Amino acid sequence: MKKRAHGLAAATALMTGLAVVASAGTANATTKKSYPGGTVSFVSKGDVLTVKDNRKDGYVFQVWVYKTVDDLGNEESVALCRASGGYRVKKVCDLNLTEGRRYHFKASIWNGEAVPSVGDFYVRA
Repeated sequence: MKKRAHGLAAATALMTGLAVVASAGTANATTKKSYPGGTVSFVSKGDVLTVKDNRKDGYVFQVWVYKTVDDLGNEESVALCRASGGYRVKKVCDLNLTEGRRYHFKASIWNGEAVPSVGDFYVRA
């Protein structure tokens, strides 16, 4: 009887451990940033980028996404998510980012000509 209870406890511990390991791969990391002109949210599961304009200033809040293309740190744009339409407009952009690659997100405000940068952050997909 003691052997059976010990075996059952070991099996339960093993299954619990496997469940924890299995769920660790489905982590859903979210990055949230607030900048002058708007807010940004990036959810790694599904590569969903959301930008929201939060100022009545005549500018449009936007985020460019870049990837590094060489060892010198040169970048090329892979996406633009722009909350066109002004104050309180929210834009959701579905990105298709390569797993394991590091991306540079650059937030800016735009009025049709000038594009002043308001902040940036990096994320590994």
